[in-house]
Amino acid sequence: MFNVVYATRKNAKFGKVKSVVPIDLKYGPSYAIEFVANLTIPELTMSTDQLDYGKVCVNTRKTIKVRLENHKEVPCDWQYFFKADVSASKEGKEAGERFQVFPLSGTLLPGQKQTVDVMFTPNVDKQFLQKINFKCKDNSKIFVINAKGQGVNFQVDFVPDTVKLGPVLPYNTAAIACIEMRNPIDVPIEVYSLDFDKQYIEEEEILKRLE
Repeated sequence: MFNVVYATRKNAKFGKVKSVVPIDLKYGPSYAIEFVANLTIPELTMSTDQLDYGKVCVNTRKTIKVRLENHKEVPCDWQYFFKADVSASKEGKEAGERFQVFPLSGTLLPGQKQTVDVMFTPNVDKQFLQKINFKCKDNSKIFVINAKGQGVNFQVDFVPDTVKLGPVLPYNTAAIACIEMRNPIDVPIEVYSLDFDKQYIEEEEILKRLE
């Protein structure tokens, strides 16, 4: 019984490597043993390298799922890391990390797949761009997903934005003007009037009594 050790060179090429070792037996036949090694490194394959979240309301969250796969013959220990863009403006740096990943790390066996959540949570009304970076143990390459999204504030439009009723007699209930309220964004919004919302008024009265 003997051990066979294969050591790679620094600039060795990836792929299968073969070597034939002759073995001669004293007073016996000769043999040629072929050793085959597959030189490879861990690597991630992602279902997409571009994420577009479109318009997302400020302080709300939208999640897109991304599938990670290991097509290599060795296990892949992967990890997400955030790297601030040094070229970003001061305002952009203060915005912080608006895209998050869950889970932050994992291990993929050969042929295994895993789904991760990439979440976008805008905090101001502006466009956000961020590189979602992944790295694998024993591989210096950075695997990148380019993510973008537009933060928008909740808002309503009134048409017209000014109402004039003109002269009105005292106690006359016939002075009525109609205005149209429009939702200019793509998500439902809840609208209420502080002066006429009974629940709001009751909660304000309770808070005043507790003070």
